[in-house]
Amino acid sequence: MKTLDNIKKSIYESEAIIKTNENSVGISLWSIGNELKYIRDNKTYEEKGYCSFQEYTETELNYKKSHVYNFITIAENYNVQSIGKVGNLGINKLLSLSKLSEGVREEFIEDNQVEDMTTRELQQVIKEKKALEKENEELKNKPSEIIEIDKTDYKAIDKLKQELESKNNLYRIAKEKEEIYKNQLETYQNQLALYEKDSQKYKDLTRQIELLTKEKDDIGRAVKSATELSGYVYKIETFIKQELAPIKYSRALIESSENKVVMDNVRQIVEVVREWCNEMDSYLTGNKQNIIYAENVM
Repeated sequence: MKTLDNIKKSIYESEAIIKTNENSVGISLWSIGNELKYIRDNKTYEEKGYCSFQEYTETELNYKKSHVYNFITIAENYNVQSIGKVGNLGINKLLSLSKLSEGVREEFIEDNQVEDMTTRELQQVIKEKKALEKENEELKNKPSEIIEIDKTDYKAIDKLKQELESKNNLYRIAKEKEEIYKNQLETYQNQLALYEKDSQKYKDLTRQIELLTKEKDDIGRAVKSATELSGYVYKIETFIKQELAPIKYSRALIESSENKVVMDNVRQIVEVVREWCNEMDSYLTGNKQNIIYAENVM
C-alpha cells in the first residue's frame, strides 16, 4: 500500500504550490523553500529535461542561486509552528534568525524586540550572542585546571639568597684587595728596578772610587819610592864621598899595599860595590826577577 511519503510528486505540482505562495509572507517563504529543497534532493527537475538544479531554477523560476538557497535555508531551519510565529518578519530577518538554533532562537525572540529592530541591528545582536555562546562553549569544554599547592620553602630561598649575596660581597672585596695588591706589587717591582739600577750605579761608583784610591795609592807609593830613592842616592853619594873615597888616599892603604890581607879586604869592598851596581843595572834594564821587596825583608 502506498503512503503519502512514498508517492512521488510531479514537477508541475511543486510549481503550482510555489506560484501560489510567492506573494505570501512567512509560511509562504517556508513552503517555497521546502518545495525547492524537494526538487533539488529528488532531482525532479530532470522530468523537464534539465541536467542541474541551478539551471532549472534560473530558467523555469527565474530565481538566482542566492534566492533559491535563501528559501531552502528558511525551510531547513524552521518548522510550521515556528514559522507561523515569525512569518511577518520578512526574509532578511528570518535568514538572520536562522543562524540560531530553534531553542535559542525562540528565547532570543522573546527577550528582544525583533520587530522593532532593523535588519542590521538584528544581525549585530545575533553576532554578539553567537560570539558569547562560543565563548561559553569553549569555557565549558575547557579542561579543569589542576591547582597545585606551592610547597616552595621561601624562607630557605631567602636565606640562600642572603648567603649568596654575602659571598658575592666577600668575593667583590677579595677582588678589590687583589687589585690593590697587584698595583702595589707593580709599584714595588718598579721601585726594585730603580733600586737595582741605582745599586748598579753605586757599584760602578764604588769601583771607580776604588780604582781612584788604588791609583792614588800607587801614585803615593811611587812618590814615596822616588823620595826614598832620592834619599838613598844622597846617602850612597855621601857614603862614597865620605867613606869610600878617602880609602885610596889613606896612609894605611899606601903603607900596606904589599900586605895581602889588607889588599884582600879592599878587593872585597870593591866586589861588594860592583855586585850591587850590577844588580841595579839588571833592574834598570828590565830584569825584575831578583828584586827583593823591603816589605818581604821586614
